[in-house]
Amino acid sequence: MGLIGLIASKNYIILNKDLIKVFGLVGSALIGELCSEYLYWERTNQLVEGEYFYSTRENIEEQIGINPYFQRITIKELESKGVLTLKRMGIPCKLHYKINEDALEKCLEDAKSSVVHQLNNKKNNSSTSGSLTNTQQGNDEVHINNNNINNKINNNNIHTQAKTLPEEQKKQFAKLVTMTEQEYQDLIKDYGETTTDQLIEQLNLYKQAHGKSYESDYAAIKIWVTKRVQEMKAEEEKLKQKNMNNQKNYNQREYPPGFFDSLYANNEWR
Repeated sequence: MGLIGLIASKNYIILNKDLIKVFGLVGSALIGELCSEYLYWERTNQLVEGEYFYSTRENIEEQIGINPYFQRITIKELESKGVLTLKRMGIPCKLHYKINEDALEKCLEDAKSSVVHQLNNKKNNSSTSGSLTNTQQGNDEVHINNNNINNKINNNNIHTQAKTLPEEQKKQFAKLVTMTEQEYQDLIKDYGETTTDQLIEQLNLYKQAHGKSYESDYAAIKIWVTKRVQEMKAEEEKLKQKNMNNQKNYNQREYPPGFFDSLYANNEWR
């Protein structure tokens, strides 16, 4: 029982039961972690614009074990409900979070109201289901015909909208580097957030130094910036290894007894 007690008392994740009903286990775990990080940045007076705080996908995964893929899905859901506001700030551009308490409270209140409403509907339906059976069957036939017509109309609308939807606008991730949010997320998926920020910084420095411009900064990163960063890391590792070898050679050099005495005797001033 000692191990069970240890697991139950240390390194635990706080999950709010009401949040689980609204956002599920993953969503409630993510909100709990972000709330903890917010309190840390608030206590250290490091909130940006008084509300925003910085965190990485890698840090969140290390703390609660949710990989970046499910983080993106869950964060997108929370953002659509107004619980989270995301903003990219700083150079290199980093993702900051803001927790909207009013929206979070509303989600919890709506969930509780929904449960009561469902219970009331269940009682009403059980008392009137017999008298409505024949009427419902007739309505179902009408609904089927209407749905067939509506499906044809919707399909036409989808094709029309696909032609007229505007392209996703590009955002500024460094002084001279822009791309769409989806392109940035694709880079994070392929290389991780830390490496992606390094790639953006290197492209930004290159464009500043050489006055270059590209139709697609995302394509430039994929085509040659990644290769250049890998080469720089390889050169750095090679230099580091060389310095380690030189230090090792100096430390391991030994001289036989009397070596320096004979050396001084041979070079004595006459």
